[in-house]
Amino acid sequence: MQKSCLGTKKTPAAKKVSQNRFFLLDGLKNAWYNDITSFAGLLSAPVLQTLLPAGIKLGINISPLHLHAESFQQDLKHFAAAMPADHFKLVLEITERAMIDKNRSLENFDWLHEQGFEIAIDDFGTGHSALIYLERFSFDYLKIDRGFVQAIGTETVTSPVLDAVITLSRRLKLATVAEGVETQEQAEWLRDHGVNFLQGYWLSRPLTLEALIAAHAQPAKYFPTR
Repeated sequence: MQKSCLGTKKTPAAKKVSQNRFFLLDGLKNAWYNDITSFAGLLSAPVLQTLLPAGIKLGINISPLHLHAESFQQDLKHFAAAMPADHFKLVLEITERAMIDKNRSLENFDWLHEQGFEIAIDDFGTGHSALIYLERFSFDYLKIDRGFVQAIGTETVTSPVLDAVITLSRRLKLATVAEGVETQEQAEWLRDHGVNFLQGYWLSRPLTLEALIAAHAQPAKYFPTR
């Protein structure tokens, strides 16, 4: 479970940087849902609290199986209780295929917001009913699939679609996270077009906890000053 920790950086528009960074723990998407409480033990480690500033946004992938399980709400309560108090802002990342059961999804999303969790729709644009989900459900973040990001700088049909997705997110008042950012050109284009967060190899490859500790003192990637 400790093998996939990936940082996500907010673009420079934000002034309070310490409260506007994502830290993605990508280990639960394919895990059995009853592992989520034991996974919290990693987050409670004093060393991780030292490395990551208070107020940081912590993204957790939730599997479709878990979202519709009877124990989902109780599991999330236990998970939140095991976390350091007032240190992380939890963002649950949910794919479109997890929302087949509309009524159960609506009930869980309302409950999550009541409990102070935030919700991101993951891999947006890769399913068949993406726009319908934006209309039906209340999200806080829209994660732009890497396929759209890879089209930056190319003359493909995907390029104008990316523009439309960013515009749609802005009109719906959704914060945006671009996945799969691999080049400076992509990062600058996304920054200039108002995308809020960047995630990908341009910032960091997935790190074990040990590698994260070793990399902590190294200079971070920042946009060049213009």
